[in-house]
Amino acid sequence: MRSIANPVSADTLLYGDIPFRTEMLSDVPLMFLQSMKNLPLLLLLGSSLGFASIGATPSPRQDLHYRFDLHDPSHLHVTLEFTTPPSGDDLLLLPSQWAGERDLYRAVSNLRTSSPDATLAPTPNPARWIVHNRRPGRITVAYDLTQDWSGPLKYPLEHRIILGPGLFEFNGNNGLVAPILSANEAVDVTFDFINLPPSQTLITSFGTTPHQHVTGPWSDIRNALFTGGDLQTDTLTVAGSPVLLAIHGKWSFSPAQIAPGIGNILETERRLWHDTAIPFYAIVISPYDDSSSGGGGSGFTNIFNLFLADRKTFNTDTASLVAHEAFHHWNPRALGTVEDTAEIAWFGEGFTRFYQDTILERAGIIGEAEYLTRLNATIKDYLASPRLNAPNLELARTQPIAQTGSPSGSNPNLTAASSPAALGALNLAATRGSFSSSPPDPRSDLPANQQPYLRGAMIALWLNHQINQQTGGRHTLTDLMLDLETERSQPLTTDRILGAAGRFVHPATVAQLRAFVLDGLTVPIDPGSLGDCVNFREKPFWTFDLGFDPASLHRSGIIGGVRKESSAWKAGVRDGEQLDGFSLWNGNAEREVTLTLREFGGRREQLAFYPRGKLLAVPQAEPIPNCAAGPRIPE
Repeated sequence: MRSIANPVSADTLLYGDIPFRTEMLSDVPLMFLQSMKNLPLLLLLGSSLGFASIGATPSPRQDLHYRFDLHDPSHLHVTLEFTTPPSGDDLLLLPSQWAGERDLYRAVSNLRTSSPDATLAPTPNPARWIVHNRRPGRITVAYDLTQDWSGPLKYPLEHRIILGPGLFEFNGNNGLVAPILSANEAVDVTFDFINLPPSQTLITSFGTTPHQHVTGPWSDIRNALFTGGDLQTDTLTVAGSPVLLAIHGKWSFSPAQIAPGIGNILETERRLWHDTAIPFYAIVISPYDDSSSGGGGSGFTNIFNLFLADRKTFNTDTASLVAHEAFHHWNPRALGTVEDTAEIAWFGEGFTRFYQDTILERAGIIGEAEYLTRLNATIKDYLASPRLNAPNLELARTQPIAQTGSPSGSNPNLTAASSPAALGALNLAATRGSFSSSPPDPRSDLPANQQPYLRGAMIALWLNHQINQQTGGRHTLTDLMLDLETERSQPLTTDRILGAAGRFVHPATVAQLRAFVLDGLTVPIDPGSLGDCVNFREKPFWTFDLGFDPASLHRSGIIGGVRKESSAWKAGVRDGEQLDGFSLWNGNAEREVTLTLREFGGRREQLAFYPRGKLLAVPQAEPIPNCAAGPRIPE
């Protein structure tokens, strides 16, 4: 099985899902820090502590044992056994942030130790606890996991713990309490699941049995999924290896009915990567309770899950989501450790978006015409984005934190503030919502969230053509991807990717590539990108423009930033008005936006307008009639 390293560097510690360096420990007592894990104290400046990376002598492999009691579906009782360092002092990390969700430690309660010589003490940060063991060695810690939200399951609640009578689901980032460990630290972990009802099924990243033993990097554990409940299952064979397909809830299709299409997608991807010997892999599909949530997915170690609102059909948009999430098994996870997932989102997410529809075409899920339709939508969304030329560093600051660098989720609607996964028609899902006084969420800047996906996809199309041209047709973008995979022991950074590209194209082309990636220079559409049988003809499109600050839909609920030249202003929308509800089709300037405003005395008023901004001339791919070769779909 291919080693899947978590995308953070070896000298970086995992704190929840974010790269966690020792300078973040400024709220932990100094005496404890000096003894913890033998980390050398290098510098003390005011109240700020600075440390070098873990260097010196590697510590023995950490041996952890988790035990989950599934007797009560409303909460899980968890025990953890691990070994404290020779000093007896350690730092226990609770879940904190993952996929844009914050304060995940709220799902953890009753944290305690049953070891007579050990004590636990909180710190000012509720996600960090100090462990002191008077007799260094094995220690047992226990805690309870509960679902910390209520109401219908809708995006993005699937990124928090789900506990119910028919489904439980958590992952290493939102459900595991653990001692401080580096991402690539070798661990030996045992998982035991007890009191699972006989009628229910257990599926984790490591198998389906109640006793599981795993050795490998800590990142594989932190990026693991644990789920189960009332599941329908089917096993399909993909390139000679088994894949478990599970569905929760009632659907109009069974696992057996959708297995052939999913199998074709997975086999196409595995053959592209020359990686067919994967001993265990699983896909879990669950329903949203809210029909406005669209669809979303998250990739984990050896498994990915999908949450879908439409229970009636398993359509090409859903298949595109499958292709996208499955592709993350390799990009970026098998290409090297990643220090900054947001910084390479243009590659990890954007190149994956490029490949998802080429995979569907090669797998026979869509035809050439559908491929061109989807590509044209990507081109339009890219060129119409208000963040078209934003520098990469600026875009990186807006990305929701996710374990793999993927802003997990797919339906970029303003009500849920979800992240984009570039899924064709799913990007136009209708959105309705009411004002919520939640704190600002980085996912609310949707154009910035989407741009790495869009920019990366356009860069991939351009670079594939450049590689093909400059190597005389001998190589494609896929050869670059495979080249990166052979050097996966190195960190995956923008510089490394650009360096790898330099083995296939001229230095001047690499300089162009750098400008596209870092500076946001507009990526051109090369006329020959899809062969001689496809023309790119300019067509007029309106850009999507609400006409006011979209953060008004998430923050105070007070309309702000209305521009006088906008359609919103012309419809009567003004600064300072209280927003009571809204309905829109995100990204679609040809569908009306409806705002419900609250006036004095409680009276409500509805205003409707088309969210049109500028009229753009956008290149769109068109097949040349009677051209024998047809479109050249990238390989």
